[in-house]
Amino acid sequence: MNPATTTVQFIDKDDSKLSEAERIQQEGTDVPYRAQPMFTISPCSPEDKYSENYTICDAVILIGQDRTSNQVLSVLTHQSPNANKAPNFHNQLESILSEFKDRTKPESREAFIAAGMAFINQGIISSETYIESIKTKVRAIQSKLGIEAKIIVGPAIFPSSISTALYLDTQNQILYASRLFPIKIEDETETNSKQTPASQAEESIETRATQIRSSKRLVIARFMIRCLSFLGITFPHVR
Repeated sequence: MNPATTTVQFIDKDDSKLSEAERIQQEGTDVPYRAQPMFTISPCSPEDKYSENYTICDAVILIGQDRTSNQVLSVLTHQSPNANKAPNFHNQLESILSEFKDRTKPESREAFIAAGMAFINQGIISSETYIESIKTKVRAIQSKLGIEAKIIVGPAIFPSSISTALYLDTQNQILYASRLFPIKIEDETETNSKQTPASQAEESIETRATQIRSSKRLVIARFMIRCLSFLGITFPHVR
């Protein structure tokens, strides 16, 4: 039994919780994406952590109580779906999972995956690559820790969102997630407010893909109208 004690809170630029994200950004440990070797894995430690600019990237978040103290330990990662092919990624992921397992109480462990975006037919990251990336992490977490990760912040499908940022208040066990939108997608707030069991990730991705494909022309049209409006070109009868 893995009791859920971590709170996931979604924020935007006008949200009162933004000040907490800013505090973590100033005081916490940055976990930036590195193009080489396509992933970054934080230490297993009690510090607050944050990482920004998750576009096609995804994240693993581990939270649990130290076996020998009252402190909470956390891990945050930032990797491209293509990191599955990167040398040493699997070894380093297994290593941090093992360290987390050794140092935390079994009943306190939680695992989350922030799913970023799956680009559908855009020639960058296919939905198949994206799904396999998520599955690889799900299997590793299940095998090493014996728990099922929860999918948060998506999955989103291009072009509905640009970038995700994560801010982890380790000791209070609060994960703040922020997602930037170039244009309003009617169901996006509802989609992002849900935590999806990892076992349902593939179905969730394909559902979102269908939703975006069906409205893609309207989405692009609205985006183009907004861009043109910045140039002073308006369409008064189009909303």
